[in-house]
Amino acid sequence: MQVKFPGPRIRKTGLAVLISMIISHYRPGEGLAFYSAIAAIICMQQNVHQTFHKGLGRIIGTLFGGTIGLTYLLTFPSKKIPDIVGLFVIAILVTIIIWVMSMINKKDAVSIAGIVFLSVTINHAGDLVPFNFALNRVIDTLIGVIVAFLVNYIDFRLKESLKF
Repeated sequence: MQVKFPGPRIRKTGLAVLISMIISHYRPGEGLAFYSAIAAIICMQQNVHQTFHKGLGRIIGTLFGGTIGLTYLLTFPSKKIPDIVGLFVIAILVTIIIWVMSMINKKDAVSIAGIVFLSVTINHAGDLVPFNFALNRVIDTLIGVIVAFLVNYIDFRLKESLKF
């Protein structure tokens, strides 16, 4: 069996993940490198154009899902409603989020909007300051998206400059 070395996209993804995690780890606030790394992995595509569009969808979905998640946490603070009622409300809201993203033709934003919403509402419903969590998840995602785009863009520019 012949072993193939990682191709350019794999190497660029690894580099984008590393840079994203370092930035998230050392940035002011409550950065979680996990969210930046996920964004970098998802956004890194074959070329700059595809990376830009995937990243734009991720940003739109993150902002929408984070905003709806924050609204939920402010409307239904932790333990103020029964768990089963909260789960029903969350399921209804995630359905609406997916529907809205589909209606405005943001297919690249559909899944991430739902994922960010669930991350904010389920994983961090007990946080003392929901706004801080939602804001930090948006920032971490933006870090991953921007780093993936820049790594892909710099690679593209280097390839262009090396052509004769």
